[in-house]
Amino acid sequence: MRSAILVFLLLLLPISLCHADARLIIHLTDYLANDYAGAVGDKNNILSEAEFAEQKEFSLKVLEEGHTNPSLKDKTELIASLISLNDLIHKKSPPSVVVPLARKIQKEVLTISGISLSPIKWPDYKKAQQIYKQDCASCHGETGLGDGPLGKDLDPAPANFHDLSRAPLVSPFAAFNTIRLGVPGTGMAAFDYSDEDVWSLSFYVNTFRFGTPTQNKGPLSKNATNEDILAQLSASTDEQFRSYALLINEDPQTFLSKARLHVVEQETGDYLSRAKNLLGMSVQSFENEKHEEAQQYSLEAYFQGFDLVEAKISANDPEAVTRIEEMMANFRRAIKNRDNNEVRKNYEALIAEIETLQRLFSNQKVTPTIAFLSGFSIILREGFEAVLVILAILGVAKAAASPSVTLAVHSGWVISIILGIIGWYVSGVLIGMSGMSRELMEAIAAFFAVFVLIYVGFWMHRQTEVGRWKEFINVKVKNLTQAKNLLGLFGLSFLVTFREVIETVLFLRTVYIDTEVSDQMYIFLGVLVAFIIVITVSVLISKFRNKIPLYKFFNLSSVIMMILATILAGKGMHAFQESGLIVMTPTPFKFRLELLGIFPSWETLISQLVIFALAIWIWKFAGKKKV
Repeated sequence: MRSAILVFLLLLLPISLCHADARLIIHLTDYLANDYAGAVGDKNNILSEAEFAEQKEFSLKVLEEGHTNPSLKDKTELIASLISLNDLIHKKSPPSVVVPLARKIQKEVLTISGISLSPIKWPDYKKAQQIYKQDCASCHGETGLGDGPLGKDLDPAPANFHDLSRAPLVSPFAAFNTIRLGVPGTGMAAFDYSDEDVWSLSFYVNTFRFGTPTQNKGPLSKNATNEDILAQLSASTDEQFRSYALLINEDPQTFLSKARLHVVEQETGDYLSRAKNLLGMSVQSFENEKHEEAQQYSLEAYFQGFDLVEAKISANDPEAVTRIEEMMANFRRAIKNRDNNEVRKNYEALIAEIETLQRLFSNQKVTPTIAFLSGFSIILREGFEAVLVILAILGVAKAAASPSVTLAVHSGWVISIILGIIGWYVSGVLIGMSGMSRELMEAIAAFFAVFVLIYVGFWMHRQTEVGRWKEFINVKVKNLTQAKNLLGLFGLSFLVTFREVIETVLFLRTVYIDTEVSDQMYIFLGVLVAFIIVITVSVLISKFRNKIPLYKFFNLSSVIMMILATILAGKGMHAFQESGLIVMTPTPFKFRLELLGIFPSWETLISQLVIFALAIWIWKFAGKKKV
């Protein structure tokens, strides 16, 4: 009885709200297939009354779930198999008849439901270890022996992850559901972690009997990709995985241990593999007529895959970025339009693109020169955009001749950089956060900055008229020291800088993890050199500003702000498109210049034209208005 409940604790499949009933059927048939031989013998004899009672109870539960599950109840052949399984178990049929039927039902439900049996990326053992110590060790013991202080009085006892008679039968995806659902009537509670954390923990409990997880870089095998190995490892018991190892010409036991303990040092290829897996899940959901789920997976494929390595893709093949964005937009549109042919066509094109990039990156090493130029170029590119705005705002501070105004402006950009430095150390949070959240944050920040820049540019331009300039100097400058105006100046300085800081941190982190430890210092050297150049140019511009009349500098600053507003309009619209909230309509020409916010889509170009036209109209309007 205890051994049966131990298996019940562990042999469960991953669960989500939309698949809960289907997953329960898969779990129960897995349990029936594994333990029926311990309940009934080959001669129709009962070996354990308690085990047999459980077998009858669970076979009836499987049948009930099949009749009520929306995606299964109309599958005539499947329902007939469920009825047959229930009858065979109640009649004490031999395991040679019951077990194959249970496995057959399990596979059919998996196919119909489209449930994924593996995570989209390799588990995070460091995070899993923290969760295990916090929530699991008290019952299962520090080393997984089932000897934790809170587990001593539990019946059944907590699982022993070193038990060689049971633990090898538990695949990671079987442990997933135990952690997610818990087991009623036992000490095993349900835990509401993220799916990513549950997967990591389910893999982690499978490492105890093998040793300490070891960080590796590169492929596990020359004969199979890491993503294929992950899929097999997730769904396989030890024996099943040893069989897989033979198929790819690896030593069974050595490769099993190596795979179970494998810790990935994140590389560009892993993000691309994640995109590939998610696209496959999207197509699978689409084919199972789960269209909303298919759309969600397609968005995650972009955000959790392509988006995190876009900078590196652009550095190696700039046109690939445009191709991928167009194909992803077409893929999502085909899902929305329920167009099977277009879904398959764009899926195959995307997979081909991914495999091309993977081959390109697998043969590419991040040299010290590339590391230096990566750090140098991102700071130079993102830094100047923010510096131009800040210098223009400082022109207002100069007119006010107030330390509090200058402090407000400088505080904004300094705090954003401090947050960027903090973000570097917790960049896993930035990378791990929803891709849609990142894009929406960028889009909203961009358009907020657009309207603020237009307003400030218009306001600065109006002050250049002689009459208004006198009024500005005598009256309005004095009002800048008011708290609400100081807060506004701080906010604008912070906003235009922080947006660039986020992009910089994410870009540098992706380059950092692809660079050998001995060469990572060159990234920071590039950052330092570029930062010195940006500061030097800023000082020179400030000196130039001090040599010209302030009202002329206001005039120049207003022009710069209008130009920056136009650039940010293109970037903001592009971010909305990447989030999936706005469609992307490709232009006939594929010209792309991110520095100026120019992207090959009609939506981004029209948004820039509108803002530019508005800026021109405001300019003329301000010039003609009487004082």
